[in-house]
Amino acid sequence: AVVSTQSGHYGRGCLFLLGAVHSVTALQAKCRMRLHKNSTKIGDIVFNSNGNTQSMQFHIKGDPKIITEGIHGLHIHNNPVKRKDCSPSATGDYFNPAGESGMHHGLGTVRAGARGEVNQINNVNVDPLKEEGISGVIEGQMACMPEPYMLFQDGSEKKIINFEKAQKRLEKLQKKENPSNLYVIILKEPDCYNPVSNQDTYTLHSPLFVLEGEDSIVGKAVVLQGNEDGNMDDGIACCTLKLVSEED
Repeated sequence: AVVSTQSGHYGRGCLFLLGAVHSVTALQAKCRMRLHKNSTKIGDIVFNSNGNTQSMQFHIKGDPKIITEGIHGLHIHNNPVKRKDCSPSATGDYFNPAGESGMHHGLGTVRAGARGEVNQINNVNVDPLKEEGISGVIEGQMACMPEPYMLFQDGSEKKIINFEKAQKRLEKLQKKENPSNLYVIILKEPDCYNPVSNQDTYTLHSPLFVLEGEDSIVGKAVVLQGNEDGNMDDGIACCTLKLVSEED
């Protein structure tokens, strides 16, 4: 896996930070993402907060023509989702409890793979005495070698588990006259796709989010945007965060 100490596409510039006073109660909020103006479920987003530690886990998979490969904004909006509408006309502006203007607020950005998947985990350690920073790990490279198969005369194929055994069996068949189950050994390229995965660890002076109180993100929309630069589009998918105890 590749380790980075740079914020890159999902850096601090896209995060909103809240006050130093935060809950010591363990809380969890989550929701199931659905496509914009569509009931199709594509995955979940989960927020955990427990004292000085927080986490966000975002795992989705959908049509790669909709969740296109590359970087997408992931934001909290002021309003809950209504009528499956992820657009800013329904979900409102970006949630910005700090009141700062001219900044791109949200949870940052996430990276989608070529097959429409996003796997993002953010872990936050809140410590006002330590230097703020971020480190990240992404998916590693996967060794991918051609795989042996038996190709039979009728066109059927069978993957070879024990290559030496398959060779010996073939040698015996070749010595027979007109064997009915003769085959040749071929090599096939396997599916070497490695899904994208990002895991970032933040050290911050203040919490990344809160799940109770006036600055809580509970009851607000989480929107996966179609772009990465902070301009609000209609959104790809969205859902309304609820505390786990409040879920139906």
